[in-house]
Amino acid sequence: MPFATPFQARKSMTESDKISVLLIESDDSIRELIFEMLPKHGYHVVCSYNSLSALAIANDPANHFDLLLIESSPPGMQLGQLVHELLAIQPQAKTIFISGSFCSALAAILGPQPNRRLLLKPFVRRDLIEKIQGVLRGGDESEIK
Repeated sequence: MPFATPFQARKSMTESDKISVLLIESDDSIRELIFEMLPKHGYHVVCSYNSLSALAIANDPANHFDLLLIESSPPGMQLGQLVHELLAIQPQAKTIFISGSFCSALAAILGPQPNRRLLLKPFVRRDLIEKIQGVLRGGDESEIK
């Protein structure tokens, strides 16, 4: 099931040996694909289909996310505002944006931030896993894939 209820999120967050990912993606097929893919690589994933549910999940004090995986045009809020609010709640989280194209608005949000990356669609599993590993390591892996 790609959607986490608050109970499922709290219960799963006790799995301290896994990297926790908050996935914000409105496209059902992409969300389900990533939700199925990442646990096979040791990641715990909580899904949201829009900005408001993502903020509710992130606001739960029982939840701690290491990574925010966000589509570039999430329903319910402008991307810049969503990122600002999520990082105010989860300041330790690194961020990967998933987009079909690179635009000036996305460039402004990415900026020179070392903890933010962009993954262009379409991508394959290897690209996603490498991008996640790179941002979590904090290495200089700023190229766009």
